[in-house]
Amino acid sequence: MRTHKRNTKARAWHQGYRAGVRGRPRSQCPRGALGLRSQWLEGWLLGAEERANGTLALFGLHKPR
Repeated sequence: MRTHKRNTKARAWHQGYRAGVRGRPRSQCPRGALGLRSQWLEGWLLGAEERANGTLALFGLHKPR
């Protein structure tokens, strides 16, 4: 099995970050499980803050956690 499929929490965080950077609303969180949803929202919050502050180096790239 591939590594990115095994680490679901990190994957959820990265997907949330990308969604926040792109300006998607947090109400569109695709995660249902509480643990994964919180990871997605944590990534979304950081991505949305960076988009609002203009501190993004390159739009849409993965940020190391």
